[in-house]
Amino acid sequence: MANETRRTLGAYVGTSVAWGSTFSLIKVGLDSLSPAAVGFGRCFFGAATLAVVARLRHQPLPRGRTTWGHLWVVGLLASVIPGILLPLAETHVSSAFTGITAGIIPLATLLYLVTIFRDEKVHPHQVAGLAVGFIGLLILLGIWQGIGTFSPWSLVTLAVVIASYGLAFPYIKRHITPLGLDPVALAAAQQIASAATVAPFLLWPSSHLLPSPGSLLAVVTLGVFAGGFAFMWNFTTVRVWGSSVASTVEYTAALVAVIAGITLLHEHLAWYEPVGGAVVIVGALIGWGQLNGITRGMRQ
Repeated sequence: MANETRRTLGAYVGTSVAWGSTFSLIKVGLDSLSPAAVGFGRCFFGAATLAVVARLRHQPLPRGRTTWGHLWVVGLLASVIPGILLPLAETHVSSAFTGITAGIIPLATLLYLVTIFRDEKVHPHQVAGLAVGFIGLLILLGIWQGIGTFSPWSLVTLAVVIASYGLAFPYIKRHITPLGLDPVALAAAQQIASAATVAPFLLWPSSHLLPSPGSLLAVVTLGVFAGGFAFMWNFTTVRVWGSSVASTVEYTAALVAVIAGITLLHEHLAWYEPVGGAVVIVGALIGWGQLNGITRGMRQ
């Protein structure tokens, strides 16, 4: 039991570091690569990593057009759209700020669950969580001073990424989980479909014909760890600790993103950005029922 706990903790920390480093690695990759090339590299090297692991574990890829169709949709939501739009947004915003916005993803998932999927009835703590999270979002943006230095299109791009990621989780729960297939094989197939979808976007104009060694290393690292190993580590955390605890990796990943952006890329944050991010996280925790005591106090 102690060994399993240590392995799970290691998987959790590994996922946090891998996904939290994504935003800084994207920034480095953009030094000499187009956003589409960064997105393709993440999918391609992630697919290659997971395909090798699946082969070593003697896990065949899924069969059937319906299964691959669902995996393509998941790949579109979780890999293709974020894979292209995140680098595009980071051409105008810092990696640290982008990492903070990842904390909004659980709120987006919750919003889908209480509006579109409606697998269960809406509870008061879910409404309260969405309200608190919205307040946190306004603080994060520094809404009292307009949108500051943020360009409107970059904020719209990040909003699309958050909405896409948020939709991926309930879609997986409804259409992928019931299949009962090996998670590594599923992740490998998803990334293969994603790489094939992103490939045509490599025709996107770029000012550099050849990537610099630093950019290439960043994209390979991004694909192998964030697009590959992190999926397996996260599956371990979900299996042992449950999905509610495993989902908090979005918050620790945001912390890693901020630390990496400030220390490695020398980025700066306004005081209200981490404050707003913290309020968003509290809203998500309330919405998922993990801070029911606070919600009861708010209702009294």
